[in-house]
Amino acid sequence: MRQRLSTGIWRVFAASGATIIFLTVILCVAQTKDGIRAEQLMPPIFGSLVLFLLLVFILVKLEGILEKYQKIFLPLFLGCYALVVYVLCLRSRGIPVHDSLSVINGARYFAGLTDEMSWTYFASCPNNLMPAVYLSFLFRIAHFFGAEDGWYFAVAVNVVMLLAALYCVFRISGRVSWHKTASSWSGMLILAMYFPILGHTQSLYTDAFSFCFGVTAFYIWLRNQEKRVGGWRQQAGNVVAGIIWAVGMQLKMTVAISLIAVLLYLILFRRARDIISRCGIIFLIVAAVALGCRAYADSLPTQEYKDTWALPTASHFIAMGLIGDGGFDMYSDYFVTMTGTWGMEEKKRYIREFIWENKGNFLDPEHVHAKLRNNFAEGTMGASIFFHSAESHGLVYNCISYQGAHSWGYRVRIDGYWYMILILTSLCFLGELLSREKEREAGRVVAMLSIAGIMCYVMLSEANNRQLYNHLPWIMIAANVGLWRLVEYTGRCSVWLRERKKGKIQA
Repeated sequence: MRQRLSTGIWRVFAASGATIIFLTVILCVAQTKDGIRAEQLMPPIFGSLVLFLLLVFILVKLEGILEKYQKIFLPLFLGCYALVVYVLCLRSRGIPVHDSLSVINGARYFAGLTDEMSWTYFASCPNNLMPAVYLSFLFRIAHFFGAEDGWYFAVAVNVVMLLAALYCVFRISGRVSWHKTASSWSGMLILAMYFPILGHTQSLYTDAFSFCFGVTAFYIWLRNQEKRVGGWRQQAGNVVAGIIWAVGMQLKMTVAISLIAVLLYLILFRRARDIISRCGIIFLIVAAVALGCRAYADSLPTQEYKDTWALPTASHFIAMGLIGDGGFDMYSDYFVTMTGTWGMEEKKRYIREFIWENKGNFLDPEHVHAKLRNNFAEGTMGASIFFHSAESHGLVYNCISYQGAHSWGYRVRIDGYWYMILILTSLCFLGELLSREKEREAGRVVAMLSIAGIMCYVMLSEANNRQLYNHLPWIMIAANVGLWRLVEYTGRCSVWLRERKKGKIQA
């Protein structure tokens, strides 16, 4: 009975996800951003599909070789990829602005490299305090070894985190097809070829900092469950996963979505008691780290500016998401009134009243469409914010920056790539609806739930395409599933047509 109920809930979820994601693509292509017309997107969309199918064909042909020499090819690819990414980042160093600049300046203060500190900024944006502390550790390490500019070392750490994400995507993607090796490589390569990664990796901000934490923690947790070891060994693995999740959540709170997805997976497809045995210690670690960070934050001078500058973060982001297209607008009546209100309790009261008065926007078709476009109608992942200007105008700058020489062509092509990724993701959800599997693979389930989670977050909160960035590993895992589903169903149709034709000829 329980299994049937879980299967029914999952099929409804899969059907809803496939429909919503596909409709999102249709609505966004019909009314794009940056002046790009729908007809201009068709060639890169279908070109991306051809690229992915060609990639699958080549990987299937080379699967035997890749499997035999995987211990050589995988480290070789990751090493060469890391070198290329790092060099390209060095050649297109963006000059930090806005929140990124404030985080860097805060990190320099915590690292003892400057006496200047904007406590008012961290009072109003407490979510960026721990990222600044994290970055200060990297600056300290760089300074210890004689490097005056910690940016080079911090970007190198970003590259290492990118490699960790790629490796985890490689391992998780190997479970989605009967061609395990080929699907592993296709999942990793689909992510590796996504150009906005270069823009974010050279930036020192929360998106790049948190990129690998959710998928890495999950992979460690998953491997730990599959080893079927009990006692302290299993708990030790859970401790490692819990620490990674806890740190990632302090860098960017949306990392918590993948942990919630694991919890939902256990509720749906495992026994209730598994929640405590497999995740109990993880939740304890997350809570302990959160309380420790909170105590540390409370000991800082930010508390002196709390009444004047602090914001009720969660409700504030929800309120901003109800205005216009849901994006940040510091000149809106809401923002001007809210920032001009003194006292935390008064701000909470004003925001509650604002949300209640504008609650109809949650379901208003025009507002929802505007937020969909702001969140999903471009594939740039908001990387251009880190390229208002640059110290050197390399390939990355010329593509990603709005002032870049190749900006227009890049945006058209990367949007086409992004829309095909979304289409394949919808096929992943559709495949789960049609699948007759009794056992649902954990990686696939958690990827789908994480995608649903981040979509809900950006539609209920402030709309920003950049918020999707640290969920790219999950999106690419799901897109890879959809790609192999497409290959599988196409192959079945081809066999059916051949058999039918043969039957007619014989008759």
